[in-house]
Amino acid sequence: MIEDDYSDISNMLTKSRQRLMAARLLCREGLYEDAVNRAYYAMHLSASALLARKGILVKTHAGLISAIGLYYIRSGELAVEHGRALNRIEILREEVDYTIFNRISMEDVSIVISQADAFIQQVERIIATEKT
Repeated sequence: MIEDDYSDISNMLTKSRQRLMAARLLCREGLYEDAVNRAYYAMHLSASALLARKGILVKTHAGLISAIGLYYIRSGELAVEHGRALNRIEILREEVDYTIFNRISMEDVSIVISQADAFIQQVERIIATEKT
């Protein structure tokens, strides 16, 4: 992988962490649906960074989830529970973004944020091992 690729991936991971920070702030303010959205996109960015290290570019949410499963979960580099969390949180994100009557609690959002954080940490570990 060339230096520019590492720079792009690093920038994606930085943005991912920023999205997660925004999710925490939104949760504290009681904006639970928006917090779920930001937590999912934090995961989306870090998953995209992970795929980018293999030169894989996806165009849809389903494509991203599928590629993560194919290239990282099947290989054992990423735990199955992280793949499940990515899928579950993407579904929840769609619900809160497009459904008017969805009720989500602070407890639900706290779990989402915790799972997103664990996912991102694992992605960062995988990417860090390649750099060394």
